[in-house]
Amino acid sequence: MTGRLGIGAAAIAAAATAVVTVGLQSTAATKQLVIPPNSVGSAQIRNHSVRAVDLARGLLRSGPRGRAGAAGPAGPAGAVGPQGPEGARGAGGSQGPAGPQGPKGDDGVVAYAFVVPPEVSLSTDPVLVAARSKNFDSVTSPALGLYCLQPSITLDPTKLSWVAAAEFSRTSGGSVSTAEPDSGAGCPAGTFAVRTLKFAPSPSAHWAAAWDVSFMVMVP
Repeated sequence: MTGRLGIGAAAIAAAATAVVTVGLQSTAATKQLVIPPNSVGSAQIRNHSVRAVDLARGLLRSGPRGRAGAAGPAGPAGAVGPQGPEGARGAGGSQGPAGPQGPKGDDGVVAYAFVVPPEVSLSTDPVLVAARSKNFDSVTSPALGLYCLQPSITLDPTKLSWVAAAEFSRTSGGSVSTAEPDSGAGCPAGTFAVRTLKFAPSPSAHWAAAWDVSFMVMVP
């Protein structure tokens, strides 16, 4: 035998003796072959003919644990699994702090005007009250009870919806008064014409032109 099994010569001899003895018993059962101790060595044993099962229990000892091998290459990525069920809805969060106040919005009206007639304002001309007017520049009165309001932006009174109404805080009392949009005859083109009237009961009931009625105009 050219290699070493890591066991004593006596163990090898004992194993070889057992093998030879068994072999001889199978071919010549009538004749007992006795092999003296220590007479079988490596030269008498054919390479790779002795197996672990032929040796006595406990003769073969495990060698030291070898070093761990290098990690193998990563395997391919697995297929994407099915989508899981939808989770339960979480609890609502607490209310956040109030945001800063936004800028003041538009008043929603394109233009409006507050006109005080001469008899109420003690002026020779009607007065456009700027603090209560928007997008109107001026007002004139070419005739009794007729007022022409000039807008400061492009506004066509013939194509827009607008209203005129008597304003009673600055209107002379004593009779029913009204203010209404006029067709514009007597006022320059592009101006808003307003008629102011008072109810006259005699000699027969009628509406008469009046200059002591204040009024408001609104263009939505």
